[in-house]
Amino acid sequence: MNVDAALDPEMRARLLPDNRLDGAANVLVFANADAASGVRNILKQKAGGLEVGPILMGMGNRAHVITPGITARGLLNMAAIAGTPVAHYG
Repeated sequence: MNVDAALDPEMRARLLPDNRLDGAANVLVFANADAASGVRNILKQKAGGLEVGPILMGMGNRAHVITPGITARGLLNMAAIAGTPVAHYG
């Protein structure tokens, strides 16, 4: 799924009418580090985000940043963090 459809539920419903996803994505996975880095920097600049470790904070929603070298366990841990409300961080 492209980033625009992942972040825009109305567009996703139009493009993928049988999807079971609800709301905007809170985890974005990219094929390579260059693409991920570019989007991370755009989100940080345009949405006024603050990067704290692997998480961009301070936007309408948080974004979780992972690298291509992440292990299966690391991805599982990040998915668990992604499902936790931001008020519970820390």
